[in-house]
Amino acid sequence: MSIYRTIFPQYDYVKGLRLHPVSLAFSWDQKGLEPLFQEDYFNNYLNLFRICHFFAIFFYGIFAVVDILVFSEEKAFLMATRFGVVTPIFVLGFFLTFHRKYKMFWPVLNNLYVVVTGAGFIAMMAHCPPPLNDSYYAGVLICLVFGYTFI
Repeated sequence: MSIYRTIFPQYDYVKGLRLHPVSLAFSWDQKGLEPLFQEDYFNNYLNLFRICHFFAIFFYGIFAVVDILVFSEEKAFLMATRFGVVTPIFVLGFFLTFHRKYKMFWPVLNNLYVVVTGAGFIAMMAHCPPPLNDSYYAGVLICLVFGYTFI
């Protein structure tokens, strides 16, 4: 049974759903709904999380073409950062989705993805000579889109 059937019959339209202002978790007298919601959310979206890992690997990898075309002299560092550090983290994350304890740490891992992809782009921007390194600002934007859309 979906959690929404559990939540909405209990929903008091006069009082409303009370959410914590920072975490957006259910608060006060509705606190018991939070574990049910989290369980339902995880079970319904696990396959989507796995698909998003492939999107992350694809989009982070496809920009290697820009590295090769624009920064041919810096290619070794850029490929090592892109395919030696960041992409293996996404691949490891994909395989971790099959682990039985993945449910406990998936929010932290998803936040780690955003930090690692952003740090990778910042390292590549810092290493490449100006003004061509400005092309990596688009990469930082893609990192944010990835973090807030896919994951």
